[in-house]
Amino acid sequence: MANKKFEEQYPNIKLNYSYFYGQIRRQKIIGGFQTKNLADVIIAFGQDIPDFAGLNIIQPLDDIDAEVVESWRECIVPEIWNTCIYQGKLFAFPNYVDMGSFLAYNLDAFEEAGLKNPPKNWTELREYAAKLTKPDRPGIALQATLAPVDTNIFEGIAYSNGGRFLDEEKGKIMINGSGFVDALKLYDDMIKGGYTNKGLTESRFWEGAHLFGEQKAAMWAGLSWLISPWFPADPKEFRWEGTLFPRPDRVTGQYQPSATIMDPTAAFMITTLSKNPKAALTYVDFWAQPEQLLFYDGSQEVARVPAYKGCYDSPHLERVWPEWVRLYKGSLAFLRLKIISQKQSRQWYLARKIRRLPSMRQPRSHRISTIFCMNDLWLFGDYSGSDTIRESGTYCSPKCYLK
Repeated sequence: MANKKFEEQYPNIKLNYSYFYGQIRRQKIIGGFQTKNLADVIIAFGQDIPDFAGLNIIQPLDDIDAEVVESWRECIVPEIWNTCIYQGKLFAFPNYVDMGSFLAYNLDAFEEAGLKNPPKNWTELREYAAKLTKPDRPGIALQATLAPVDTNIFEGIAYSNGGRFLDEEKGKIMINGSGFVDALKLYDDMIKGGYTNKGLTESRFWEGAHLFGEQKAAMWAGLSWLISPWFPADPKEFRWEGTLFPRPDRVTGQYQPSATIMDPTAAFMITTLSKNPKAALTYVDFWAQPEQLLFYDGSQEVARVPAYKGCYDSPHLERVWPEWVRLYKGSLAFLRLKIISQKQSRQWYLARKIRRLPSMRQPRSHRISTIFCMNDLWLFGDYSGSDTIRESGTYCSPKCYLK
């Protein structure tokens, strides 16, 4: 519908639109660039900006028309805007972000257990999980598979504890630091206490959504899109809310704790192969206007955190996500601590420059696998949670610095 409006508004610009599933977009884009058959405008993950810029696939938008780009800035949440800044240039326009980590909780289960407000810290989370656990219902659904979303959820928890996967300045893997170790210990405590779902190394995020949506778990750790296609039924069928995942009682990691991790997973970029970048920017500018950005105000799209400031004044968003509005207006979720891209592409790019890594896909795959790579040893009691993640860090470092 919006594309038709664009063509009516700009009859001299013709659109040839193709859609690809999110998980294969990267391969399609790189393949298209290599064969010189790539669209003028691509919609891709913000985490890919350093890769695409390094490969000269995309160009800075402000180099095309700085005045147009600057006109967008004021209406976008600054922290979200900054997710698309690379080497001082805006390489993409973000219309929303996915954020982590979040906690969904069942209001009826809370009332039954005598709990009023969501847990604020890890100690309260342990206490709540214990009170909410029943023989046929765990207190909290957790996931510890190799799926990227599951590791994103864990990363968000670890980053709030001052953890980092990579020390940018030293180019050193830090997964075995206290920030990650103590986050894994939180998972460990939930498992040993019997407060979480069985087989969490085989249960992916959508299965956690199913457990919570079917009221077979009182809480669920997820990302900002708690309302998702994996929800088994109309979320209005039971009373629940979502908020930021509880913070650690005391930060034990050596880095500044992050308010959130976030990534604009459908950011507009213009390729270097475009023969008419001005026309391409006209299309991006169309999507940067309030009429299009209000799509994310809860009236139509309810699973994405809006980039447009005006969405947070919308009664629709207030109704669907009152907690998002409260967090935004209270500067809690968007607090300018250090907002981290979900898969740390910027940090990987620095590592690549420092140590000449062969490709971005190599370290990323190892980052995903090493966070939970020794889960079986951990869950079967051969290793403690701390030993597991320390061993993961040792395993990861030489793999990530192959020349």
